[in-house]
Amino acid sequence: MTQLIAALIYLGLLLMPGWLLARLLFPEQHRFLFSYSLSLTLLSACLVIASSVGYHPLDWLKLTAGVTVILIGINVYQELQKRTSRSERQTTLMTLGSKCHALSILLIIFSFSFYHLNVGPYSEIPSDIWIHLARVNDVFLNFDSIASNVCRPVQCVSDQGHLIYLLHASVATLVRVNPINLITISTLVTGGLFLSSVYFF
Repeated sequence: MTQLIAALIYLGLLLMPGWLLARLLFPEQHRFLFSYSLSLTLLSACLVIASSVGYHPLDWLKLTAGVTVILIGINVYQELQKRTSRSERQTTLMTLGSKCHALSILLIIFSFSFYHLNVGPYSEIPSDIWIHLARVNDVFLNFDSIASNVCRPVQCVSDQGHLIYLLHASVATLVRVNPINLITISTLVTGGLFLSSVYFF
């Protein structure tokens, strides 16, 4: 159950905000492709704002959730405006091409998930996963002591990976498990999102 909750949190943070924003900015274009990148952009912006006012790390996720709720409201309002402006709503049938696309991406995600859940994430010695996990664990263990100094606003989204480490540590804190217990689900969700973004590129 913990793994499922963590997966839903990851999907909610890494996909939903960007998808909602993409619906507003690019209504007829590659929504899913933009969803992942726009979500990371919104997470970065919220982290910069939260760190600049000295919020606790978990307040960063509350701010992101607030932005997501606002985006949901705007999308609902826009959808209602579209429906009332149309005199006749036409139902469009899925074309054969779109069915093939849906089947293809489902096959890719299923194959990747099956392999990943059976074999596990790549965690051999040459892999950097242990270095990154140690950094995530440092943030996780020192969560309360870094409440206001998690990073300076300029460093939040730097190449040191503060955003990603803080994201994984925050999810582990929310579901009350050690970050090492979320390796499989976090790499499954992020890997699946990345593959999907590449597919829709």
